[in-house]
Formats: sequence, C-alpha cells, structure tokens
Amino acid sequence: MKTDVRGCSTCPAGEERYEQYNLSGMTGNRWTGADAKSKRTRVQYDYRTPDGELFSCIGLDLDDCRRKRDHWLKHGRMYVSCSGMPRSKTQA
Repeated sequence: MKTDVRGCSTCPAGEERYEQYNLSGMTGNRWTGADAKSKRTRVQYDYRTPDGELFSCIGLDLDDCRRKRDHWLKHGRMYVSCSGMPRSKTQA
C-alpha cells in the first residue's frame, strides 16, 4: 500500500487500512462488458489486532476483505501457505 514503509504495513494495532487499485495496467487483462470494472479493481487490506498480529489480504471489495478477516479471527487465525492450504501458527 502507499502507506507502507519499505514494504511493511504501518497499520496501527486495533485498526484497519485499505486501498483500492486498478488492474487495467497489468498484462493479460482483456475484460469487457458490464462487469468489466468490477473485474479490474481489487482492494488491498490490512488489519492489525489489538495485540499486534497483522492480517493482510487482497479482495474484490472492502466487504470481501472484511469477510476474510472475520473468518481468520473466528477460525483460530490460521495462516495460508503459498499453495493456498491452511496451516496452523505452529507450522508457520
């Protein structure tokens, strides 16, 4: 995000930060039609718990990101590996 410092989130504890961005400048995106705008934009989202643990994701919109955050908070704050498979904190 633009507020990051050297690639690190500056989101304060207990708060969220988000920013919408457009994928139109990325190669391979040739969407057209009524839903083209929704397919070209994403939201980058950071949330830091009151105890300082950071959750970060990319979503279709702010509501999508908040649903992902709520799932993460509710289900034991699982980490997701690069393959997309959840793993516990102790395996991280």
